[in-house]
Amino acid sequence: MMKLKDILLEIGEGTAKPYKYKLTRTESDPDFGDYFRLYEFVTDLDTHYEVSFTIEEDFSKDEPWEFMEIEFGVVDKGGDTDNKIVTNKGELFRVMATIVDITKSILKERKNIKQLVFTGAKNRGEDDQRRNKLYMAYIRKHVPNIKNIEDDGSEIRVDIRR
Repeated sequence: MMKLKDILLEIGEGTAKPYKYKLTRTESDPDFGDYFRLYEFVTDLDTHYEVSFTIEEDFSKDEPWEFMEIEFGVVDKGGDTDNKIVTNKGELFRVMATIVDITKSILKERKNIKQLVFTGAKNRGEDDQRRNKLYMAYIRKHVPNIKNIEDDGSEIRVDIRR
């Protein structure tokens, strides 16, 4: 059983070991490369996750500028992905470590990604910011050179210097 002290130290630290994951689908464009990637992993308690990354070019910028939208959720028995489910299985830190690991590998490969975009699911009403706060703790710890953060209460955009 994890102690409260261990939990407080772990949030955002990413010291948990990532699960093994695999790239299961890509969509590409000959001029742009991969613009969509879907990764999957299964936890020790057999919770099946999908993590998708959609990469788009922002042509309004004067330089090559890509943004990457990150979404993830649990795959239910019907094959649908639910990003609002709360599993409460004690796997949060390894799940987040896995998502961080995949994100870092894409950022290392794609040097023009200068913005991360994500939305924490709200399962307790529109004012529910718990997931966004958790995700921001991980971003602040693991994404170097944060330039700007825009948070409209739902979607968060994190600009990074590259």
